[in-house]
Amino acid sequence: MTPRAVQAAIDGLWRHGVKTLAFAVGWVRGELLAERARWPLWAPVALGAGAALYFQLSFVVPFWASLAVAAVAALVVVWRAGKAPVWLVACAVGVLLIAGGMALGEGRTARVAAPMLMDEHGPAWVEGRVTRVEVSDEGYRRVTLRPMRIEDLALDTLPYSVRITVRQRGEEILPGETVEMLATLLPPSGPPAPGAFDFARAAYYDRLSAVGYSLTAPAVSEDTVAPGISAQVQGAVARLRYGMAARVRAALPGSNGGVAAALITGDRSGVAEDDIAAMRGSGLAHLLAISGLHMALVGGLLFLSIRFILALREEWALTKPIKKWAAVVALAGSFAYLILSGGSVSTQRAFIMIAIAFIAVLANRPVLTMRTVAVAAMIILVLAPESVTQVGFQMSFAAVIALIALSEWLAPRLAEGFLGMDRSWFRRLGAYAAGLVVTSLIAGLTIAPFAAYHFNRFSNYEVAANLVAMPVMAFWVMPWGIVSVLLMPLGLEVWPLYAMGWGIDVILGTAHGVSAWPGAEVAAPAVAPWVLAVLAAGGAWIAVWRRPWRWAGAVPIAVALLAFPGAKGPDVFIQAEGETLAVRGPDGRLALLYPRRAQYDQDIWLRRDGDTRERRDAAGAFPCDALGCTARLTNGQLLSYAAEPQALIDDCQRADVLVTPMPVRIHCPAPEIVIDYYALREGGAHSITFEEGGPAIARANDTRRGRRWAGANQ
Repeated sequence: MTPRAVQAAIDGLWRHGVKTLAFAVGWVRGELLAERARWPLWAPVALGAGAALYFQLSFVVPFWASLAVAAVAALVVVWRAGKAPVWLVACAVGVLLIAGGMALGEGRTARVAAPMLMDEHGPAWVEGRVTRVEVSDEGYRRVTLRPMRIEDLALDTLPYSVRITVRQRGEEILPGETVEMLATLLPPSGPPAPGAFDFARAAYYDRLSAVGYSLTAPAVSEDTVAPGISAQVQGAVARLRYGMAARVRAALPGSNGGVAAALITGDRSGVAEDDIAAMRGSGLAHLLAISGLHMALVGGLLFLSIRFILALREEWALTKPIKKWAAVVALAGSFAYLILSGGSVSTQRAFIMIAIAFIAVLANRPVLTMRTVAVAAMIILVLAPESVTQVGFQMSFAAVIALIALSEWLAPRLAEGFLGMDRSWFRRLGAYAAGLVVTSLIAGLTIAPFAAYHFNRFSNYEVAANLVAMPVMAFWVMPWGIVSVLLMPLGLEVWPLYAMGWGIDVILGTAHGVSAWPGAEVAAPAVAPWVLAVLAAGGAWIAVWRRPWRWAGAVPIAVALLAFPGAKGPDVFIQAEGETLAVRGPDGRLALLYPRRAQYDQDIWLRRDGDTRERRDAAGAFPCDALGCTARLTNGQLLSYAAEPQALIDDCQRADVLVTPMPVRIHCPAPEIVIDYYALREGGAHSITFEEGGPAIARANDTRRGRRWAGANQ
């Protein structure tokens, strides 16, 4: 082939490529313009992406920097609106929202800032006003209080709030009372492994500054400082919730009483551990956390009941706006449920969504649309941008968005087909049953990847369990729960609670039965955060757009899902204080050193590795003596764990990897990796992955550097 012919072929390919690219750009532009009405739905996606980026970055983006980028983008939008190409303006709006999300994250972090405990303190006498009391099914109490005095701590360094576990028996204490006890206080713990859940961050935004355990039973003391109006109101609400939960458990002393108290007051401390495990394994755990489902049931039942009662009077039904009256009552009832249930972030999120729906009824607008969800998401992200990192936010919005997208696609087809001509009760019942199956399937499939990411578990039989439990919850448990609350001021709540308990028994029986099926729960190893981001982007693409090109979102979803089975965990886990570690053995599974130490951390390691074994079954046969232990790594190197100073001399001469909770102050020539007291104090929990290019060391504090919740050392 002559050079001229080669050049001609290259020119032809170039022209063909340019034409193809121009056609693709034109096609995408046409699709975008055809769906211009759906563009605003991307606003919460961009705002949430900015907030998520703020929390995920390994450095803190200053508030002024995010604000400056947002301001420049806003100027571009205002200056070029109507003049520049629409895609340029849309990109500027996207940058504005992403930068705005990052600014909201930093602003919220500064707004909730409060003194936090940095190191273990105590035993010390603690005196404070009780804000919450939780009683577990085992009988011990968790007391949350606002400290007024902590021995050996100055007033300006007092933690904002502390939560103390009380195992001693003593006099009953109520929210609003001032108590005193001898306790040991600890700062909220960081991630037990790199990338794992950061309890300290969650506690920071809850303004929980310390946790601990008591050494004496709390004693009520005289309140020397008069509480303000806000504290009085909060104390009254807390006492009301505590009293209601106690009355529920008194009427239903069994396991169903703890579940009933959780559904009515949001206090899940009385739910038995085996019930929680069964509901998690069967895919029914979402029924325990007051969220959109519960708020929708309470608001919806109140709305339908009030509207039905008002419609019994013909004159009102024909001449009065009884639908709007019912919406006002249901909105007030939903707000009351928000207060009674404790007002957690997930409950606040649910109330915002149901409030927007009832406001839409008052404004004669469609109740539940994709725009309604977008507005709710924007409000929540503005008020609490940290919600974007929480599993409740992700799962609830994913499920609602998927169901609304399904409704948008399915409703016209059902109207023309299945229900279009025949509206008999038989056909309606069939439609309800089919709808329950489809919605359970779609919601289950939608939230399963999020559950796998956060909990490293997902349920195979979630749809089957929900087919039984959901109708019982909607048509029996929650209605009787509402009746019991309404009758509680009259002391007549016992019989409604009995009826409620029968339904809860059915749900718990379903949970235990389904969770016992073979393969009910499947373990999933931990994956990188980008997997969740890609998954969410693909889901949003399918849900937001309405034209056929929406199905291109299946590609990133498939890529994200394929990352789960291919995920490989680290070869070594090291606990943040160096108390224990785990090493991957020849069989590919983790072997635990000292399985009785740092048990929570070791449970997380196994779970993140996709390992369903108990700690005792994962204990490794390490060669140990009084000075320490050794382990042979998968790459043939020797890891030494030095428990005593005398071991350091020998280990520094022969080990390839040295781990010790002590500071290494001697010359240590042999180890390629040394993780000692100083490394652990700076980096927190460590993990090591051996790759072809060498060992990759990850530290839990790498993404916490400079964060206010990370402690003084960061």
